[in-house]
Amino acid sequence: MKRERKKRRVAWMLALMLAAIGLFPSAVWAQDETPTDEKKDTGVTVEVTEASDQEALKAFLQTDTAPENFVLTKEQAVGAKLQLKFMEIKEPVKLGETISPVLGIYDSSGKLLGTLQKSEEVAVSAEPKEALSETEKGFTVKKTGTIKLQAAWGDIKAEGTITAECSHPEESRKTNTTEATCEKEGAQTIACQLCGTVLEEKSIKATGHQFDQWKKVKEATWEEAGQEILTCSICGKEKEPKETREIPALKESHVNHDFSGEGEVKEEATCTKEGLLIIKCAEPNCDVTEQKTIPKKEHTFGEWKVTKEATWDQPGEETRICTMCQEEKETRAIPALKESHQHDFSGEETIVKEATCTEEGLKTVKCTEKKCDATEQQTIPKTAHTFGQWKVT
Repeated sequence: MKRERKKRRVAWMLALMLAAIGLFPSAVWAQDETPTDEKKDTGVTVEVTEASDQEALKAFLQTDTAPENFVLTKEQAVGAKLQLKFMEIKEPVKLGETISPVLGIYDSSGKLLGTLQKSEEVAVSAEPKEALSETEKGFTVKKTGTIKLQAAWGDIKAEGTITAECSHPEESRKTNTTEATCEKEGAQTIACQLCGTVLEEKSIKATGHQFDQWKKVKEATWEEAGQEILTCSICGKEKEPKETREIPALKESHVNHDFSGEGEVKEEATCTKEGLLIIKCAEPNCDVTEQKTIPKKEHTFGEWKVTKEATWDQPGEETRICTMCQEEKETRAIPALKESHQHDFSGEETIVKEATCTEEGLKTVKCTEKKCDATEQQTIPKTAHTFGQWKVT
């Protein structure tokens, strides 16, 4: 009996070591029964902490030494009547803070064996549901007040509560302003955007009317005067008792004539003479006109014609005449040929050094223009090797 128990203990320790390095799915317990459910109970990892009761842990695992962690299945937990409890969370938690609720696994006498690592096997939720939002790092607190935590690992359940508060950080405070009007007070509130709490509220005095804007109530015509009434420049309300003023008839106030129309051309402009334009005032009832000068047109020059041929040493000349007036003309110089001459080094050649099959040669080439004395040195490519008869070596 003692030998059989020792074998089971050795098997369990070996399985625990394999599970720790990922080579075995879960710790093997000294039980002859195997789960019969269609979905295999692979278990969850229990982490042994400083707060774990070492004696209770060794007694539960039936070993002389407590491991750093071990794998526990739901069947084993239910069989041993283990309990699931939320570990203490430092309170109050802050709105927007991310918390990581820790679940402790306790034996039937209430002694802590370890804490459950995060696993899909264990479902954690909150009441109300919108109070917490799950993230990769834990749960973000989204609502203030008392939040009920719930955990379920199969039939093993745990409950706990936390209290969430809002610190109303400066960056979350928003000022909302309802502007005051001439007759009605406004308001300004400072509220926390995280929790919605109104932190400060104050009223804004009504501004009072500013009667400094004249509103046109009757248009002036060319012959008849119009009318304006005094109103508030902020809200548009008319002053009481009413205050009005007359708008002079247009013919009386029309002193700045508008000569922006196209006008009538009396004399066309040419390239030698200015033209004349008569423009009537844009006001239909006004007969005042203005004369404007039309600038001379630009000369229209024809093609350039050579009037003096350029020589090797002397520049030439070319002229063009306006096709409209046949009087205005322009002239420009034609550079002497030697100034515009482009060398063509393909003329007479003088061999300076003959090329061989091992060295390039050198030649001097004269420009093809007879009056030009420019020359250029060019390289002569190596000649090809001339090989003799083949000899047996």
